[in-house]
Amino acid sequence: MKKLLLFISIGLFNQLNAQTYTITEANHMIAQGDTSRFYVCDTGAVSLTSILNTAGSNVTWNFTGVGVTSTVVTTSYASTLSVPASSNYPGCNLVQGTSNFYKNSSSPGQVELLGAAVPGAGASLNFTNSAVVAKFPFALTNTNTDNFGGTVTFTSNGTFSGSVNINADGNGTLVLPTGQVLTNVTRIKTRQTTNINGLIPLFPIVLRITNYDYYHVSDKFPVFTVSYNSLLLGIGTPTITGTVRSNKAVTVVGLDEKTLNASHFRVYPNPASSMLTIESLANGIEPAGIKIYSITGQIVLKQPFDSSINVSNLKAGMYYLEISTSKGGVYKQKLVVN
Repeated sequence: MKKLLLFISIGLFNQLNAQTYTITEANHMIAQGDTSRFYVCDTGAVSLTSILNTAGSNVTWNFTGVGVTSTVVTTSYASTLSVPASSNYPGCNLVQGTSNFYKNSSSPGQVELLGAAVPGAGASLNFTNSAVVAKFPFALTNTNTDNFGGTVTFTSNGTFSGSVNINADGNGTLVLPTGQVLTNVTRIKTRQTTNINGLIPLFPIVLRITNYDYYHVSDKFPVFTVSYNSLLLGIGTPTITGTVRSNKAVTVVGLDEKTLNASHFRVYPNPASSMLTIESLANGIEPAGIKIYSITGQIVLKQPFDSSINVSNLKAGMYYLEISTSKGGVYKQKLVVN
């Protein structure tokens, strides 16, 4: 039973303006061949309530009290050809692992959950009314609510129904547990309620999930995510569990390079019109590569590290400069070209 409910949770929520970051299909729709890697975090005695309750524009979410463990959770997304069970879900064009079956669409831009299966457990979900778990484009104050339902098979047969609400409720600065600062981050808060009937005679099952996903131009997947699950089996008090994860691609860990900041690099002039100079200010840090992103997330320049960069071919506007190091460190800052 717990395995089945876990897959309901995973299936529904592993998907989801020049001034505030817009989550677009081009930058954030998951595709075949994508793989996410997240560090599992340890909140310890830290309360996240006040942070998670912070919403609106120009806000700051500071998670420096959260610990980052060495445990990494990896999730792969495959084609339907590699997972024969996908044929049970008409319209499926993306499979998460071997268990969750999605349909990506461009008109409208959205991701639908069509079904899920628990390998070896004989459990499956079939959405007769699919769940829209992500919409594109999605920007601050955008909301979307979708009702879903279908049949469930486990030790017995049953039905399920519910709704999922997606709300872009905040934009601002995110401070990761390792101290890295990301600006123009948009948060998606997702609430889902699933009512399951028929698996336990006379007792309904109610699963409520709340996700806080923080999106940034630097990665397709959320850069940070907090999830809470509330499970009620029949009557009594629901069981509540929480998970916190930080995206491995943007979370720099290590003794020397976990908190790269302006004390490690000097970038000038900024604004720049022709040549940009980058100086490494810290011993033991070896710059390896440079990327410059447009405000919409497009990579407009990518090259091995050089202390002098020609930006004269870039259009005037705001960009993000990313400097990577030989040990996996990443330094980011705003760059203005005039």
